[in-house]
Amino acid sequence: MPEKIDWAKSVKITVTKADGAKCARCWHFENSTGASVNYPNVCHNCADLLVQYRFPPYRVEDKKLVVTEADIIVPSWLQKALKLPATISYDPKWLSEVSPDEL
Repeated sequence: MPEKIDWAKSVKITVTKADGAKCARCWHFENSTGASVNYPNVCHNCADLLVQYRFPPYRVEDKKLVVTEADIIVPSWLQKALKLPATISYDPKWLSEVSPDEL
């Protein structure tokens, strides 16, 4: 018969504060959070995903995301209905706010 081990006496668990800052998108604590100029409050993994998803660059002001430039892809049905191009570009002077929930 195997020897019984009292795990409570042989295992030690230590909790320490994580390095880095909390990513606003994935909530992981990463040293790379804040390193991206275009996505200042996310980690490098989330910044890469936002680039792949073509999420427009933004800055953070008063805990809100402010889009600095955007190309909006227009659905085909709306293109036909309103006679719009496939992509609409906004002038960076026209700022729109995006809530963090929309990430």
